[in-house]
Amino acid sequence: GSAVSSIHDAIKVDLNQPLGPLSDTYHLGKKLAKLARIALIAHQVNNAKDMKRALSKMGAILSRFVSGKSSNNRLVYDLTWGGLVIERGLQEPIFDYGNAYYNDHHFHYGYFLYSIAVWLKLDPKSARNAVGGNLLRYAKLLVSDILSPGAEDWFPKLRHIDLYEGHSWASGLFKMFDGREQESCSEAVNAYYSIALLGRLMKDNDMENTAKVCLALEIQASRTYWQVPGLAVETYPKLFAGGLYSPVFSKNMVVGVMGGNMVSHTTWFGTNVEFVHGIQMIPFTGISNHLFPKPFVTREYGQLAMSLSRRDPAIMPSWEGYVRMAQAIIDPVGAWNGISGLNASEFDDGNSITNALYWTATQPLPENQDPNEAFVQFNIRH
Repeated sequence: GSAVSSIHDAIKVDLNQPLGPLSDTYHLGKKLAKLARIALIAHQVNNAKDMKRALSKMGAILSRFVSGKSSNNRLVYDLTWGGLVIERGLQEPIFDYGNAYYNDHHFHYGYFLYSIAVWLKLDPKSARNAVGGNLLRYAKLLVSDILSPGAEDWFPKLRHIDLYEGHSWASGLFKMFDGREQESCSEAVNAYYSIALLGRLMKDNDMENTAKVCLALEIQASRTYWQVPGLAVETYPKLFAGGLYSPVFSKNMVVGVMGGNMVSHTTWFGTNVEFVHGIQMIPFTGISNHLFPKPFVTREYGQLAMSLSRRDPAIMPSWEGYVRMAQAIIDPVGAWNGISGLNASEFDDGNSITNALYWTATQPLPENQDPNEAFVQFNIRH
């Protein structure tokens, strides 16, 4: 159908985009995962040639990183706290969002692990042979830094996830006025989802099952504490008649940052509504429909949509891509039209017009939507 043709075209456009600087683990990881997502989508639409192009581009960058040849983003093992940290951050604590001081490791390394899982799924032979046969050994080290699912002495167990609270904390060794905190629950979900995929592909039951438990906890916590009014309130309306948060706060629909003794409707990089909502959605992958289900998006999208008509400041195209992908859950036709009007070069570095169109095309149409009046849907999933 026409949707498939548009996605084929988008893949070619995206693969010709320059990736830009690759100087820290967060943005490098996002760019690798973006290419992995394009490869996976190319595979789904039976485009073997562009799948190989995307994997080749991703594999070359990933192999260079894993081999330690790039001095500005090389990881080293820290004997003090037992983890993999970016070498430059040992002299510059806030470089790479505080990676050397253990901020956000699950966010950063989750993107790498998603990329490696996709590579292993689509071309297992080259993935197993990559970097002199060491790619998967390196992947297991990244997994150990976040989870340490096996009996290992080099890394702590479950670095980020707090089994008592039922979700992860992103902050590392920096002093925090409000205790530990986590901004992006969705990037935490991405980490555990990616590890579960990798564990399944590597036939490592400990890895897969540990990640699945963390994934289930993180999704449940996201839907309980970050999404308002939240799962607990919806499930037990009498018990939580007043809601988890005050009415003044609840009208925001979304928590931006969860702290040990506070919640806020903001982010570390700004207060725009698309920032606060969007950072709880990225990246959009096969797990995303479980993380933010249709009833929640139906409730919150009215607020999020205000960003599209705001004049000052006007929404950045990189964030509009994510807003349109949220729209796709309740209005795929409107979202498709909105995404089609965006320039591929202006998408966020962890997203692409390929991913946005594919995501939109694979959302169920609303019950009252005649598919003949829209675009032709095709039956493929993540």
